[in-house]
Amino acid sequence: MIEEYRKQLRSKLTDHLLDFLRRSGLPDKMLGFLLRTAHFHTPWYFLLFFIFLPKRWALAALVPLVLSALLFFYFKGCFLSVVEYKLTGRDDNIIDPYILLCNETISDSSRYSYTVYTAVIYFIVAFLILLSRGCFSL
Repeated sequence: MIEEYRKQLRSKLTDHLLDFLRRSGLPDKMLGFLLRTAHFHTPWYFLLFFIFLPKRWALAALVPLVLSALLFFYFKGCFLSVVEYKLTGRDDNIIDPYILLCNETISDSSRYSYTVYTAVIYFIVAFLILLSRGCFSL
């Protein structure tokens, strides 16, 4: 029952995001391209936020990242990747280059695992950046 609810909630979220994006009037393939680009670049932008924003704002930038991580674990995958697929029809994923660089085969399980590994490393790096800036102490 919980699994069914989780799937329904993920479906509703992806459908709402699709509706919102399509209201722009841009073609689906262009929307998918823009979403995929933002999806890929956003983590890099957040690292810059951690480095250059005032301490208070740098710490606040953790909120959307933690929320994203919680949604990833709750939905057992990234709902943005689902939206990208629905817009483009392409089954490639932003984690795929990293999987291929490690000479691994792309599959749902490798995508999930590599995303978790990458997120753990990312949060450690973010924590170290914020710690080195004196945003919090141990």
